[in-house]
Amino acid sequence: MHLLFNASYYLFFVVLAAIGVLFVATLFPIPGNIQVKVVLSDSMEPAIRVGSVVIVTPIPLYKVGDIITFGEDTKDKIPTTHRIVEGEIVEGTFLYTTKGDSNEDPDVNKVRQDEVIGKVLVIIPFAGFLIDFTRKPFGFALLVGIPALVIIYDEASSMWSKMKKIRKNKRLKKVLEEARIEKEERLKRKKLRAETTYQFIKAPGPKKKEKETKSWDDNHLR
Repeated sequence: MHLLFNASYYLFFVVLAAIGVLFVATLFPIPGNIQVKVVLSDSMEPAIRVGSVVIVTPIPLYKVGDIITFGEDTKDKIPTTHRIVEGEIVEGTFLYTTKGDSNEDPDVNKVRQDEVIGKVLVIIPFAGFLIDFTRKPFGFALLVGIPALVIIYDEASSMWSKMKKIRKNKRLKKVLEEARIEKEERLKRKKLRAETTYQFIKAPGPKKKEKETKSWDDNHLR
């Protein structure tokens, strides 16, 4: 049971750390032009579920079949993640026709090369719901507060266990000290009884009165 608790404890922190890393990654650039985006529509299902996190990176050239993320990424606008179904070059510019896997028709506007943020390399299902939640004040407070509370609880439990152990050791020392004193008292009483018995045995007994005896000669003379 204790082993299961420890495993759950560390797994919880690993998941929480992973959420924290993904949350930070959506806010700041990662070396290598790698970006983390959250998919909030179902247009790419079943390949990409709603609420998934996608990790994208730019490449020199995209081809038909690639899933790309493109468009503006601001507070008011979010980028789109769709699949390339056709590519062409117009006046020296690469143009891509994109389409959501679950959509019947391709997107109306073609995507220019410079509008592409990157190709989708990794898909993490449903992690986007957690990322989106942590972006809200309450969610961010939980992201920071829960680990803090767990650490405080863990430290308090550890201190309480140490205090209990110290008290237990003190009680044990007291019991051992009382047992030692009692043992010494028993030895003293036993030694005193032995000395008393020894003195009693060695002490001389009362002198017996000598009987007056008459010699044979005195009796004979009388």
